[in-house]
Amino acid sequence: MKTRLNNLEERFVLGEVNKEKFEKFKLKYETEKKILSHEIEEFAVMGSNLEIAIKRGLEIAENISQLWVSSSFSEKQQLQYLVFPEG
Repeated sequence: MKTRLNNLEERFVLGEVNKEKFEKFKLKYETEKKILSHEIEEFAVMGSNLEIAIKRGLEIAENISQLWVSSSFSEKQQLQYLVFPEG
């Protein structure tokens, strides 16, 4: 979007695009840029949560035998479902 906006401004300055079209497309590109920026921020948050989940999963996998021994019956069922989700 930054490139598109820069190209549009350049074409306007060079007289290839009139002011009406410049304003129309500038608004369109700026709106799309804001939407994309918002989506990028949302994915950054999801990526951060994914890293936390992966770290927790690795902790469980590294200590699974100790976790099994020290778990209650219901915790063992949860751990079993985590490792074997299809049963």
